[in-house]
Amino acid sequence: MTKKQFARKQKILWRKLKKSSKYLLHHSYRLFSLLVIAAFFLLFPGNSYYETLEVTYRPPLVRASEYADFVPAPYPQKIGSEPAPYTTGESVVITDLESAVPMHELNPTKRLRPASITKLMTALVALDYYSLDQVLTVKRLAPPIPGEKESEMGLAVGDNISVRNLLYGLLIPSGNDAAYTLADNYEGGIENFIYSMNKKAKQLHMENTQFQNPVGIDGPEHYSSARDLSLLAAQSLKNDLIAKIVATSGVSLGDASGKKVYTMRNVNQLLGYVYGVDGVKTGFTDEAGQCLISSVSRNGHRIIIVLLKSQDRFGESAKLIEWVFGNYKWVDLTTGTGV
Repeated sequence: MTKKQFARKQKILWRKLKKSSKYLLHHSYRLFSLLVIAAFFLLFPGNSYYETLEVTYRPPLVRASEYADFVPAPYPQKIGSEPAPYTTGESVVITDLESAVPMHELNPTKRLRPASITKLMTALVALDYYSLDQVLTVKRLAPPIPGEKESEMGLAVGDNISVRNLLYGLLIPSGNDAAYTLADNYEGGIENFIYSMNKKAKQLHMENTQFQNPVGIDGPEHYSSARDLSLLAAQSLKNDLIAKIVATSGVSLGDASGKKVYTMRNVNQLLGYVYGVDGVKTGFTDEAGQCLISSVSRNGHRIIIVLLKSQDRFGESAKLIEWVFGNYKWVDLTTGTGV
């Protein structure tokens, strides 16, 4: 290569280098400008929603609970080895009311006819709708229940009587006439009353229950179970008036005019004869057999016994009562001691 050619090549390389430097310098300025703009937007204090949000304290909807707030109910614990006495009943459920602990069960979910135990639901639906001092008119005589002995309050068509007194007639002598009077005067009539009975049964989680009438007449769509009726009895006893009525052996009450008196006696033969019995309801038809729900309170503990389709409801219930209180003790879960 001659000197002239070498000089020319150096000149060409120098020009290319000079051009590349200008290109890099130009783009460096652009890159630097972009970095400055990005830093401005990132670091400049903007009007952010989370920066300007004012948060005020609101107390929780559910109050925080300390352990001391919760006091578990005494728990029934079996202490004896004696089995439950034999009964002719097809279904039996014994429950501790306060703790809801089942203490003995035989076919608890079997669907059977509840007979006049139905009237506990009749009472609950009536109490949901009527005021106690409201006066209702008797519109018809109650049809008899096949196989059931006379269960009437003694009403006549045209009688005017308060809801409070009708409830006494419903639950003490198990008056069919009182039941129909409460149902007939309901808004929408007896059909709507029965609808409300079934609606309430669902609310109480009575999964094996269907009502077809307000008195307990046997029918293909009228049934319940011992477990469901135990739930019904527990709910009924929460009402002070029902609890008072079912514990009443007998009473005389008048109509709205005060000229007519109805004398009633409780069908439940255990009242006043077995210590601690204070309710709840009897029932009987040819198909249902002898039925009885018993509420028994001893030493501060209350149990509910449901006996369905028995041949000796009073005698067998009395045996079950003595067996429970002779073979169970109640234990305080916080201390482990008997109460």
